[in-house]
Amino acid sequence: MVQSIRSQYAIKQIIHQRYEVLQQLGNSSFAQTYLVNDLVQPDQGRAVLKLLKPKHRDQSFVNLAHSLFQQEVEILKALGHHPSIPALLAELNQDGEIGLVQTFIEGTSLHTAFRQHQFWSEAELVKFLTSALTILDMLHGAGFVHCDLTPAHWIQPFGAKPLVLIDFNSAQRVSTTSKRLATTPDLASGFTIGTRSYMAPEQLQGHADCRTDLYALGLISLQGITGRSPMQLSRNIQGEISWQSPIPLKTALIDILTHLVRYRPQDRYQSAAAVLDDLTYIQPKRWQWWRLKRSGYSVV
Repeated sequence: MVQSIRSQYAIKQIIHQRYEVLQQLGNSSFAQTYLVNDLVQPDQGRAVLKLLKPKHRDQSFVNLAHSLFQQEVEILKALGHHPSIPALLAELNQDGEIGLVQTFIEGTSLHTAFRQHQFWSEAELVKFLTSALTILDMLHGAGFVHCDLTPAHWIQPFGAKPLVLIDFNSAQRVSTTSKRLATTPDLASGFTIGTRSYMAPEQLQGHADCRTDLYALGLISLQGITGRSPMQLSRNIQGEISWQSPIPLKTALIDILTHLVRYRPQDRYQSAAAVLDDLTYIQPKRWQWWRLKRSGYSVV
């Protein structure tokens, strides 16, 4: 029997005679996501099953949902071998349903940590930035922009495991030559993609590139330090964010965070690699070097 466009599965229900539903994880405009047991290969542990379930029957919306879903599959195929990206375990196309199965990341999201008022020290901020930027450098280098970086999409797995980036259903392919997207589908078709409070100004206008992800990463970093969500941050008439750290931060780190969230894309860092390069000066052995350079001394 073909499922209706927004029907949902109950706990313990078996999907496609293989996947036992343990919990519903999400119910977005485009898809429904479940935590499941694989009854055919139970030794693989729990997994995440995402089913394409467009909220609207409008054909342009359905087409957009299919396009974004296939884009997510493509990203997981290309990058799922990396320990910081969920692995694609299976693709589904059965009984009128399209879906994918990916590894379940057991850990704590930044969203949960922030709600529990678990904010960062300077060392924790640097650690997060280093890990997150390394992942984004890989993602952007492969020709993709995430377009929906939020605290909920960064997972710190239990144990000594690397940070993981999840949920690529808003991701877009970017031109390998221009490193820029054309008008993003949300404005082109009248539907919103991504989380508005973490969007860069140009994304709200229908454009995005690698610098758009860096802006969102900057907002998350400010939230991790100040405890303020993007909507609680002050902005001046030019749209620039003004903020103060409640804990002591090196001047270089303050400059990096401010540079990440500049209003105009051309005023921000142009790549994740450029931010990583500046982060090296935060390390104790290079901090004095950076201070001398900033003071105008000739350093070779």
